Amino acid sequence: MQKYRLAAVSAHIGNDAFEKELPTVKALNIKAVCVPWIGFNCGADVQEEYEKTRRTYALARENGIVLGYHNHAHEFIGGSDYVKGIADAVKGLKLELDVFWLAVAGINALSYMEEEKDRLLFLHIKELGADGADGVNPVVGQGLAQCGAVMEKGKALGVPWAILEAEKIGMAEDKYLSESCKFMKKYQ
Repeated sequence: MQKYRLAAVSAHIGNDAFEKELPTVKALNIKAVCVPWIGFNCGADVQEEYEKTRRTYALARENGIVLGYHNHAHEFIGGSDYVKGIADAVKGLKLELDVFWLAVAGINALSYMEEEKDRLLFLHIKELGADGADGVNPVVGQGLAQCGAVMEKGKALGVPWAILEAEKIGMAEDKYLSESCKFMKKYQ
């Protein structure tokens, strides 16, 4: 990381692994960690998961680390909203909103960002294509997830980072990254 003048901004670490991974987080000087998945609407005991997240939050805070939660679409099944649920249950928890999964869930990212603006930590940018969640991710700005408007709103709200995720891409990685980053840099 020093060789390429990179800094580790954040990490995705689950509640059950947080304490074990804390030395690595501290060694990399990471100041924000997001819990990447809880099985809400998938059989998880909600109150138990809230309690685990409260313990992780306390340990993170004790070590000068901001804790956030990273959403997917499953938290919104059947009209539920476990993203707000966990943020309400764990006072001080921040949100890393994944705009791809908000779009998959049928949630308007711009409205959701406005509602949760005081808890926004980061934006997770991945584009949604016409083939849905299982399809190829278009270059950022060429899909259905309103990435340009989301990034503009994030900038206006003072969200410090929009983090690009490249998962299912239908072209050479360097081309995808170059075109997506070019689009994203318009919103710095």
